[in-house]
Amino acid sequence: MDESAKIDANQQKTLLAITNSATPEIRNVRCDANTGRVLVSATVSGSGISTIMVANEATDTSCFPLFATAATGSIQPKTNAGLTFNSNTGNLGATLMHTQKLTVGVAGTATGSIELNGITSGTVTLKVADVAGTYTLTLPTNDGNANQFLQTNGNGVLTWADITVSGGASTALDNLVNVAINTNLLPGIDNSISLGDTTHTWKTLFCETIELGHDSDTTLSRSAAGVLAVEGVVIPTISSADTLTNKRITPRVYSEASNATPTPNIDSYDMYELTALAVSATFSAPTGTPTDGQSLIIRIKDNNNAQSLSWNAIYRASTDLALPTTTSANKTMYLGFKYNSADSKWDLLAYLNNI
Repeated sequence: MDESAKIDANQQKTLLAITNSATPEIRNVRCDANTGRVLVSATVSGSGISTIMVANEATDTSCFPLFATAATGSIQPKTNAGLTFNSNTGNLGATLMHTQKLTVGVAGTATGSIELNGITSGTVTLKVADVAGTYTLTLPTNDGNANQFLQTNGNGVLTWADITVSGGASTALDNLVNVAINTNLLPGIDNSISLGDTTHTWKTLFCETIELGHDSDTTLSRSAAGVLAVEGVVIPTISSADTLTNKRITPRVYSEASNATPTPNIDSYDMYELTALAVSATFSAPTGTPTDGQSLIIRIKDNNNAQSLSWNAIYRASTDLALPTTTSANKTMYLGFKYNSADSKWDLLAYLNNI
């Protein structure tokens, strides 16, 4: 034991008494060297004595902390409203507080939150999740620029960043679920931005009309169920019944020089042509699925030598017009057929030779 810390027998020390009375008190203390006991003497009253009043938690809800002066060691309560303690609610109030670390919340008991009150009204609360991760967020060194947002580097370091745009519109629209876009989506540069790409397509596009190009002279719209229109004019479809005006239908022509078994494909072609037949030819039944009344034109020219012709039974002639059995040397022959679906026959309607 440090000798300087000992209290000799009969040595007395003046203590500050804590009282709930209006009269300050001082009590003397001495140490009994024989028993080692600390003895407190009777009350000694006096003037100029500091008093600490014991707070009544039921009524004294606004309490002030005690501070000891550096010069005299006198302990006095700080009565300025800048720092108060409410013993009833447990709230500590301070105009300005300097601290190295502030812990808010008690693990397993209460989630930490900070309330920021407005001067006249309103409260903004900052709160962590009930099941919060453990990490540190480091704020930027300045307040950023207009329209910037806070982004993290993945390690909790926050910086101000500009919104990434491409051509004036955000390229990341995948998070827009049930969100109404109440403005025009305009590219920053003309004819530079695509809606989707070769590997990322939009599933369904709902719109009233589509304008192609800058002017409003090519408007694609819905005319009826399954029917499109351009500038209000209906576009014919494969299954629709429409009248074509001032439109040319270019025949589909299949041409080859010579073949011993010519076989027209009536699904892909309207006309079959032999340009230099060099062998006897037997025409096979056309391939494909014909429709009633479908037309088929056959044009034949030999290689300067007459060649014999024969025909599959599906080609049908009449007593008025027979199927040819030979070509005329170096002459062009035309035969015109119509399909009769009732009889499953290609009927010969026209025959012209010696051209």
